[in-house]
Amino acid sequence: MMTPGRSLRSFTARGALCAGALLVAVTASAWAQDVQLDPRWEAWLGCWGPVDAQLRAPGGAAVVSRVCVVPAATTSGVDVLAIADERIVARDRIEATGERRPAARGNCAGWEQAEWSRGGRRVYLRAEYLCAGGRTRSSNGLMAISSTGEWLDVSGVGVDDSTTGLRVVRYKEGVVASTLPDEIRSALRDFGPAADMA
Repeated sequence: MMTPGRSLRSFTARGALCAGALLVAVTASAWAQDVQLDPRWEAWLGCWGPVDAQLRAPGGAAVVSRVCVVPAATTSGVDVLAIADERIVARDRIEATGERRPAARGNCAGWEQAEWSRGGRRVYLRAEYLCAGGRTRSSNGLMAISSTGEWLDVSGVGVDDSTTGLRVVRYKEGVVASTLPDEIRSALRDFGPAADMA
């Protein structure tokens, strides 16, 4: 049988535990809302069209007409969105913190890493995945804005220990069309010229 003193202590302990959990949740939520875009990303914000390459969405079904770079929610990084037929067909998050982040692509699981160059003008990308059949897939890449304002995206891919391909894509900045998904237009609305709407 529980005595009144024991019941009060139990109630007080549960109350303190609930209050502590609520404080942690509120603090974490406030911190997540305070995370701001790293200003080095501002040159990339907006929508870009490939200059001299035809890009395909994952699976190869749709031709990507443009790529839009928007601030990522709750991080200082960006989401790179591939657009085909005015729909988002692929999404990649880039957080240039230098830390490895767990990642998965198809039947492969591993990590991705991005970090700024010392001068903050380039982003270096690395990834490694272990795929079905025990094969290792790796990639190294570089993103930079050229002196002419083009976005250069260079990536090399390897399987096991051999290089299997190199891709170089140049993008030219375009406008954020009013026909694009609201998610893109609203994410770019507060970023000046990168958010010019057509």
